[in-house]
Amino acid sequence: GELLNLAEQQLLDCTWSTPGVYHGNNGCLGGWTWKAFSWVKKFGPATTKSYGHYRGQVSFCKTSNLTVGAQITSYRRVKRFNSIALKKALSNHGPATISINANPKSLKFYSDGIMSDKHCSNKTDHAVLLIGYGSDNGVPYWLIKNSWSHKWGNNGFIKIKQ
Repeated sequence: GELLNLAEQQLLDCTWSTPGVYHGNNGCLGGWTWKAFSWVKKFGPATTKSYGHYRGQVSFCKTSNLTVGAQITSYRRVKRFNSIALKKALSNHGPATISINANPKSLKFYSDGIMSDKHCSNKTDHAVLLIGYGSDNGVPYWLIKNSWSHKWGNNGFIKIKQ
């Protein structure tokens, strides 16, 4: 299928405060994926083309002249640290939001290949979109779309060793 480009910036701008409604996330200072999903379920995610690209700072929530890119009717959690359940969820339901540790230099300066950092912590602080999995030369990886723009990583994507 085709990967639809939805506006990450909309989540920063709107899940902390939609005009007249407070959702409880904190823009660039962090938040909860379930609060973002609750907002997306209620309002629908805009396409990047209609909302604008990720800017890395919170702005006002735009609410008019937007193209809703998808309709989300429900969401659920997948058991933590269970790669079999995660692969099954990807196959049956499509992309999944996951949390990773965004502090390793190997992540910040990633450009290509499969990232493997033995010093990476299980302490998570950044939400990303898991869109698939595979293997290169026998090394299994997760395929992830990050929100740091197409200029980061491999056109905005990273392969992380499973």
